[in-house]
Amino acid sequence: MSSPSRPPLMTPEVLNETVILYVGPKRKKYIVHKKVLCDQSEFFNAWFNKGFEEAANGEMCLPEDDPATCADLIEYFYRGTLPYADKTTTRPIKDLPTDIDGQAHGCNHASS
Repeated sequence: MSSPSRPPLMTPEVLNETVILYVGPKRKKYIVHKKVLCDQSEFFNAWFNKGFEEAANGEMCLPEDDPATCADLIEYFYRGTLPYADKTTTRPIKDLPTDIDGQAHGCNHASS
């Protein structure tokens, strides 16, 4: 897997805004710089920058995704490498969904 094209991380533009991802059935919380996430993923860019009402609060819920896989993806976006890239592994890497329907990933705050 090639390294993603990453903006310099220590700039006001990158550090300016964060978003929150709630991942898995237990809602593991990840706070991520929006620019890092959106510059490297069409999926996240569409969610946070294309006017979805549910994204207006800077949050996204991914209740069916694996928190460990999400953590690996976030690390890849920031560092350009996977945490276990130098080791032999049979660990599966799930594909992120590619559809955005405006409803599927809204957060249900009643279960916080």
